[in-house]
Amino acid sequence: MRITDGMMVANTVSNINKNARRLSEAINRESTQKKIQLASDDPIVATRAIKYRNYVAKIEQYQKNVSAASSWQKTSNDALSDLGDIIQRVRELTVQASSDTLSDQDKAAIKTEVTQLQAQLVQVMNTSYAGRYAFGGYATDAAPYALVTAKAGTATYNDTGYAGDGSAIAAISGLTADTYTLSVATGSNGTDYLLQLTDSSGNVVAAADNVTATTIAAGGVKLTGTASDGTDVTITMAANTGTIAAGTSMTFDAAECNAVTFKGKYISIVGADSFSVTDAEMYVSNGTQAIYYNIGYGAQIAVNVEGQNVTGTAGDDTSLFDTVAKLMLGLDGKTTCYKADVDETTGTASVATETFTLDGLLTDLDTDYDRVLTAQADLGARMNYVDMATDRLANDYTNYTTLLSNNEDVDAALASTDVSTAEYVYEASLTVGAKAITKSLVDYIA
Repeated sequence: MRITDGMMVANTVSNINKNARRLSEAINRESTQKKIQLASDDPIVATRAIKYRNYVAKIEQYQKNVSAASSWQKTSNDALSDLGDIIQRVRELTVQASSDTLSDQDKAAIKTEVTQLQAQLVQVMNTSYAGRYAFGGYATDAAPYALVTAKAGTATYNDTGYAGDGSAIAAISGLTADTYTLSVATGSNGTDYLLQLTDSSGNVVAAADNVTATTIAAGGVKLTGTASDGTDVTITMAANTGTIAAGTSMTFDAAECNAVTFKGKYISIVGADSFSVTDAEMYVSNGTQAIYYNIGYGAQIAVNVEGQNVTGTAGDDTSLFDTVAKLMLGLDGKTTCYKADVDETTGTASVATETFTLDGLLTDLDTDYDRVLTAQADLGARMNYVDMATDRLANDYTNYTTLLSNNEDVDAALASTDVSTAEYVYEASLTVGAKAITKSLVDYIA
């Protein structure tokens, strides 16, 4: 076969271009430290890279979840430790209060501290992590616990004209704590009487119109209405031999009950006087509200502790807030209280009378403290699991990043050698090409 100058030139140029591409690829590998720039460079390496990067991305997300879970759990654990310390302090004060040598002033001082500790209990149970309340179950956007004054119970009378004794009012429901006045005026028929109950702001919350002078003596009368907060008010006045007349009135203070709400419903109501409560007002657990975090392949962990499992509820034999409320009554010299109960199965609410002693409250406090310890032990087991998951994910991350690096990354020394070799080859091809491509007639045309 005849070899022409054109063929020599074409082959020389082709070889120079190949060596230039080889040099370019070597420089790219050294500058990027990656074996391939495009999937087409090596489909096998590219396929493995996608798989390994997916593994690493999942592990990184699991590590973020583990970190968040650990922080939440540590926050809850610290709160439970604080709760235990408060209970222990309440127990110490209860032991002090049980002494017969204490004066009324001493007991008043103890009650002041117990009142502060009660507020601290609520504050601890409203602990939050990253803007989410730790003990509220699924409802993490609002403080679950609140210390409130429950609605009225049996009234304390200050008669100025009607009935003269405390049997005038047989039952009261729907009243918040306030000072109320029951007044008698002429009824709308112009003959009989209008009975009105007004609060301290002068708002009429319950009334009965056109009551005859003998109605109450015969069988009693019921006043009904709506309080300013929208609750229905009912007052039953017992039959009485007293007389009524326009212009007479009596005042009484609604009895206050020590109460704590959980998610807007009562979890504890304790008072020295009788009170009424409806089923809808009482908190009843509607099942577990555990918040789970995914912390591994097919692995998840509950990060929260549910508040009712720590403090107890009205459905339990004893609860932390009930115990503290009874202690405060005991410091006032009370030995009997009224306490709200609820049947967790049926949701039926009731008010029970309980007799207690300060010594007996020590047993209740021990039960409350054991409940906290149980919750803390369960949380501790989950914290250990999270710690193990943290170590396992760290190992997995190391393994998969190593595989990813071995698959994608170049050997720096080898890449440098490849660049040097490619440079020598390219320069040699240029030198040889300069000799092979001789001058043509065109070079001599001026």
